[in-house]
Amino acid sequence: MKNKEIAVGDSTELEIIYITGKRRGTSSKSPSIQTNEGPPQRKVTIRATAVQQPDSTYPITLKPYKIYVSRAGKVEVDFAKFTVRNVSDADLGLSVVGQPSGYFDLEVPESVPAGDSVQCKLTVNPEFLETTFEKSITLELSDAAHSRFTIPVVRRLIGPQKTAATNPAPDKKAGGKK
Repeated sequence: MKNKEIAVGDSTELEIIYITGKRRGTSSKSPSIQTNEGPPQRKVTIRATAVQQPDSTYPITLKPYKIYVSRAGKVEVDFAKFTVRNVSDADLGLSVVGQPSGYFDLEVPESVPAGDSVQCKLTVNPEFLETTFEKSITLELSDAAHSRFTIPVVRRLIGPQKTAATNPAPDKKAGGKK
């Protein structure tokens, strides 16, 4: 990661990516954050529970488990819908607590009734349509544990891409080859 200097009293956003890979179950990582004030290092602990069968999570299930918003040739996918199903017997509040700044617009209902489903929508903002990325969004529930669920969001640009013509074909009337 590149060093980033900020003024005293200012703040910044820090992106820490934790990829569980093929691990299943609970795991944690503790990256260090160094500053020039206070203790020389601060540790942040990230805990995750990666499940083998994402359709059996509790108190909600998510479909799809991973969101793809990609472009393949001329086919542009700049939004995706996903479903949050409440498999518990209590109504649950639903809020977005983590997302990359500026990448998406999210439409997420404030709650999911017990035993019901809600549809959510993620739209890639236009300034990121020419960018490949692997990001994620994190939802938090209003249950006693304040459960959090993270959904990976992937964008790929596959096949021929839109490019500006830098060497247009010669104009036959303007002296090009006949």
